[in-house]
Amino acid sequence: MVKVTIKLYARLMELAGSSNLELEMPGKPCLKDLIEKLSERFGTHFKNALTGPSDEYGHYFLSILINDRDFNKLAGFKTELKENDVVKIIPPIFGG
Repeated sequence: MVKVTIKLYARLMELAGSSNLELEMPGKPCLKDLIEKLSERFGTHFKNALTGPSDEYGHYFLSILINDRDFNKLAGFKTELKENDVVKIIPPIFGG
């Protein structure tokens, strides 16, 4: 099992009911596994807030940082998560 800390912001925090979560994941989980587990746990509205209009994680406007490094500069959704990693998921903030 790999224990990961997740920090959620703005709308995601509201949907999850918390800004900080800890999850234990089996095997060698990757970021995509974590996103799927969070979506299952918190439901459709949470998943929609994560994925935007695309049903496969291709249309992201949010920032995901793993240990303060942009996931796009790592291995994207295939980035392997390790014990005690901190994953920050930051949705876009729109305003006018």
